[in-house]
Amino acid sequence: MTDPTARWREEHARFAALLAAIERQLDRFHEGERPDYALLLEAMRYMNRYPDRCHHPQEDVAFEKIAAYEPKHASAVAELVNEHAQIQRAGEELVELLEETLDDAILTRQKVETPGRAYVRLLRDHMRREEQFFERAAQLLRPEDWAEIERAVPLEPDPLVATRPEERFTNLRIVLARSAVAVPLRR
Repeated sequence: MTDPTARWREEHARFAALLAAIERQLDRFHEGERPDYALLLEAMRYMNRYPDRCHHPQEDVAFEKIAAYEPKHASAVAELVNEHAQIQRAGEELVELLEETLDDAILTRQKVETPGRAYVRLLRDHMRREEQFFERAAQLLRPEDWAEIERAVPLEPDPLVATRPEERFTNLRIVLARSAVAVPLRR
């Protein structure tokens, strides 16, 4: 069995590169330039599609197991699990705003920029804190725990790095290639 925490670290690197791309588009917006709304929307749809539906739920189960083994971590785990729900809601709201913008709705710069930057900050800070638990998970969780996690939240192929990546995320693959983030193919 491959180490799931190594996969999570790879995924975090991709998520961080996408957050940087989102931030660059928000910077353009802030400077009065036209951002690439299609790229922003594609990035946020991806974040809603893979991290929110597969990556975070697997972490939730693993972190809760850590708290069961070591109750001293229960409060921190509860906070991380709660943040996954906050991140998902914030991402869904940002997708709605970007869809309105693409539908020619007139929104103030602040109406998109403020929640966009809040999303980036929240997810970056969240990833930094949860990575402290990755090493603990690798040390503490047994093969049967990992098998239970996989049963609870079956691993889906990441649509950016699958053997047959989803075509709708082609621009994100280009962004990742330009940022020098490894995009390995997975089966």
